[in-house]
Amino acid sequence: MRLAFVVQRYGLEVNGGAEALCRLLAERLVTRAEVERVTVLTTCAKDYVTWANEYSPGPTSINGVQVERFRTIFPRLKALQGIAVAVRDIPHPDWAEWPWFIAQGPVAPGLIARLRRVESEYDAIAFFTYLYYPTVVGMQKVRGKRVFFPCAHDEPAIRMRMFKRLFEISDAIAFNSEDEGEFAKASFPIAEKLSGVIGCGVTLPDESKRELRSGNDGPFVLYLGRIDAAKGVDALGRHFVRFKEAHKDTLFQGIRGPFRGRELRLVVAGAGDSALLPKHPDIVLAGFVDENQKRDLLGSCEALMMPSRFESLSIVMLEAWSMGRPVLVERACAVTDGHVRRSGGGFAYHGDDEFVDVLRRLLQNARGAEEMGLAGKRYVADNFAWDKVEDRFIDLVRRMNAA
Repeated sequence: MRLAFVVQRYGLEVNGGAEALCRLLAERLVTRAEVERVTVLTTCAKDYVTWANEYSPGPTSINGVQVERFRTIFPRLKALQGIAVAVRDIPHPDWAEWPWFIAQGPVAPGLIARLRRVESEYDAIAFFTYLYYPTVVGMQKVRGKRVFFPCAHDEPAIRMRMFKRLFEISDAIAFNSEDEGEFAKASFPIAEKLSGVIGCGVTLPDESKRELRSGNDGPFVLYLGRIDAAKGVDALGRHFVRFKEAHKDTLFQGIRGPFRGRELRLVVAGAGDSALLPKHPDIVLAGFVDENQKRDLLGSCEALMMPSRFESLSIVMLEAWSMGRPVLVERACAVTDGHVRRSGGGFAYHGDDEFVDVLRRLLQNARGAEEMGLAGKRYVADNFAWDKVEDRFIDLVRRMNAA
């Protein structure tokens, strides 16, 4: 089996859910006996805000995966994009969507030309995320074997007509969660389309015992991901400050032992716009972290905070559960709320008051928090172990080619 993956950014330093899903799945599949080759076609961009060409163009290899990078021909056009967003949200002809789409980028014609030249070499071409140029243009240029990972959630952009076309022409659709599949099937006429819930795999720790961070002895809750308003980071900062004001003298039970609310910190790990967060001595910016640092933080936090309303899976939430830690999620996100309801691995909240209440309840019941974390760990083992994810993807490709 020869597989091609198409994605807007790709690399060990790339911080993004769909991009991480693409890389992790590619690296796992390339080790399978059934798979001869995995090739990733992507851009030279590292940062989705600018699409600047930071990687060198041409072929390279990352963890056994062949990667071909192509230059973007201009940066993200923020001014034009702002004008076009206004068009997006009012009745408009089809052609009016293209200024917004082109402004958003990343426009890389070389990637599309290469894809057209080599498409016959592959048994499946997987496109990751509905939102960007490589997927939208690439899916319309190839003639078949298109596995579409839409990474869809309920946001204004997905109601644009150009994206409906992607669901129509796909040869198979790979969903990240049951909730994403239900949303897509309610939004697009794809009931008869070949599809499956694939998800992203998580490697469970070899030992059940966690090692607490030696360099971070105080209690903390963790946000790990892009620092972006679309991820709800600004709201999380506000929620946390409210919690500190309400419970600075409250006694809690943490994984290191008892502590007062005044000792609790919010550690924010990731790249992005740190100005979204309020200036507060107990909000700590850890910056971009590597895999070892990430696992260290996840294993030592009291809980993971997942404030985003727009997720199709949330890999970091599954990783927190793999480490036996509970999560707090924004109830407005159907996907993360659905994971919590099915797993019993945390709490859902909406708004400042409910956040303050559920975090208090979690921190005052150390045994309950531990049980939530273990319930999440069982959920990950049952549904997101890597061998199961790989098997589901390979089965979907085989069914597509047999159709």
